[in-house]
Amino acid sequence: MRRALGTILVATVAIWASSAPGVLRPLGADHAVTESVTYDAGAQRYTLRATGTFAVAYTVSVAHADVQQGMLRVEGAVGGGSPVAIVASGGTRYRAANDAVREPADYAPTAGAVLQQHGIVGQEVVLQYQEQPGAHALTKTYRFRLEGVALVIEVRSTSTWGLDGYAGVSLGWAEGVAGSRVVTLPYLPEPAALLPDGSVLGAFIDPTVSSAVAVTRTLGEDGAGRVYVHGRSLSEPDTAGVAAPLSETCWVTLSPDLDDLFPQVTAAASPHRAALRPLVVMDVWGLHRAFSVDEGVAYAWTSPEAGAAHVTLRYADGNPGCGDGVAIVLRHRGALVARLAVANGETQERLHETDLALQMGDVVQAEILRAGTNACDGTALRMTITAPADTYDTQTDFSGTQGQRGLSYLEILDGTATPLSWDAGDGQWHGAGAFARLWPGGGHPGEGATAWRDARNMVRRYAEHGMSHLAIIFHVWQRWGYDQGLPDHHPANPAWGTDAEMTAFVAAAREAGMLVALHENYTDMYPDNAPTYPSPLYDATAIAHDRTGAAKLGWLNDGTGQQAFRIAARRMGSFAALESPSIAAGYAPNAAYLDVSTGWSPGMAIDHSAGVGAVPTLRDAHDATIDLFTAMKGYYGGPLFGEGGEGLSRFDSYFAGAVDAVERQIEGRSRAAVAPDYELHAVKPRMLNHGLGYYSRYFTDGAR
Repeated sequence: MRRALGTILVATVAIWASSAPGVLRPLGADHAVTESVTYDAGAQRYTLRATGTFAVAYTVSVAHADVQQGMLRVEGAVGGGSPVAIVASGGTRYRAANDAVREPADYAPTAGAVLQQHGIVGQEVVLQYQEQPGAHALTKTYRFRLEGVALVIEVRSTSTWGLDGYAGVSLGWAEGVAGSRVVTLPYLPEPAALLPDGSVLGAFIDPTVSSAVAVTRTLGEDGAGRVYVHGRSLSEPDTAGVAAPLSETCWVTLSPDLDDLFPQVTAAASPHRAALRPLVVMDVWGLHRAFSVDEGVAYAWTSPEAGAAHVTLRYADGNPGCGDGVAIVLRHRGALVARLAVANGETQERLHETDLALQMGDVVQAEILRAGTNACDGTALRMTITAPADTYDTQTDFSGTQGQRGLSYLEILDGTATPLSWDAGDGQWHGAGAFARLWPGGGHPGEGATAWRDARNMVRRYAEHGMSHLAIIFHVWQRWGYDQGLPDHHPANPAWGTDAEMTAFVAAAREAGMLVALHENYTDMYPDNAPTYPSPLYDATAIAHDRTGAAKLGWLNDGTGQQAFRIAARRMGSFAALESPSIAAGYAPNAAYLDVSTGWSPGMAIDHSAGVGAVPTLRDAHDATIDLFTAMKGYYGGPLFGEGGEGLSRFDSYFAGAVDAVERQIEGRSRAAVAPDYELHAVKPRMLNHGLGYYSRYFTDGAR
């Protein structure tokens, strides 16, 4: 027998080299400690001890019946405390030939496991097994090592087979800890156990390097003195029945300090963090309508004489069934005399009177301007001007000739007035807007494409008030409308304005020192149901399928009834490469925004289709998602914003640094527990976030 680091090496063979570190590691792994790994041959027990500001010891007894049967069992103690089983009845999960998944404690007693060899290799404890729970002989390796005060457990095997093979890893539970309490913190998917001796316990599986298709966790305590805060992974085969080799990296941390349990990403901090720090994020879902440019129709009267005149306006809502009101504006020589709001439903005629001193050639103009949208805004308006020599009335003097009796009929687009066109068929004046109309005694402000001009005006107004430290996330702009026709985005929806107007909006924001990100989504693919709901980039080969071959469903658009499919992780980047460079070239936003993929587990985009690449794993889906994030930042030369997740399935915390900022929904919403420790200590150093969720979500209990 050889000696290694002063301890007995029970078996020395070349078995499984340690894998590269994962993307997640607990804060406790960063502790500066003195490590020791020893073997007590008499007790047949390995001890991994870390000594720093405090001491923690993890022990693995190969004499214990569970360990002999191929299960994971680890005892831990902080300082001089008594050891407790912090991982019990853990180990490999097994998928039987009938596709049933069995937990370690269920199949291990009859699997005939043989601990073929165990020993210390370098600073690691290595256990290697062979067992046969079904028709196949299966082999697996457990490796234990210290990182700071945390224990790393790596589980590796090529014996996955699909059926009659390993189906993931369970970290089981802790036992003998009656009186423990399980807590969850906002933004942290991994729960923590508060043990009776004052120490805390966490046990999670790193999903970013997992060979599984899902990583979940158990949660709670039971009356038998067991506590569940432990990770569990599930491997699945592809449609041909082939599963990936088992490869899981697990972290178990026992500490007196809760912070030591917190998973942090090993990625570098966002390079945009300093630039984002002073900015206010504006999520624009229609807010620009409140900053609408002057759009509507107008009666303009040119005075043929000089002298005092009395002007009377009579006005009311003419379409109370819908719409959002208008503004009645009176101008003299272009200067504002009055701006009168007419709310939707105000059908009672109102009166406004004023006196003007006229010069010959003066123009008096009465305008019907949209207040927000300009649909359903038919308005009664009659202007009467009593001049020294005559009285002029827009209703009684109405005609089909421009200039008759001094009256002109105009359309106002982006603040500029142009003549309307007479339509003898309906006896009305028509404008470029679909419903821009003037008739005797009233008019309609039109149905023009104004969204991008409104957005530019919003930027101008913010800048005028000194609000230039803004990051504008502009959500509704896509070619076919919001959540329609995806992943096709470009060009901007022509029903809401021209490309030139869209470009001018973004340019105005950039010139004011603001960031602008346009909402993109490369997670959902809608079917091509032309002509009503076209989706030109629809590609059936890009849809993710589950192991049965069924297409995975994405978002359901309740408004259109269109059901999206989930784009396979390996294909998300290819669609972004088609769309984002065109968006960048056309409009030049200086930031990016991604829906869905920044908030939720990459597992939702795993494709089980055989023959399209490697068998499905979380590791591959995570790497493809990170590649997408990197590409998006490259296309726009700025930070990446994104949707935030929620609950135990959220993943936004684990994208910190790869994503620069997300809309940060909080567990519990308006009733959330105030426990900012994880956010401040593990996430904020790498990613700046904004908000606690949209107003409608924050003040709603439960899930969306």
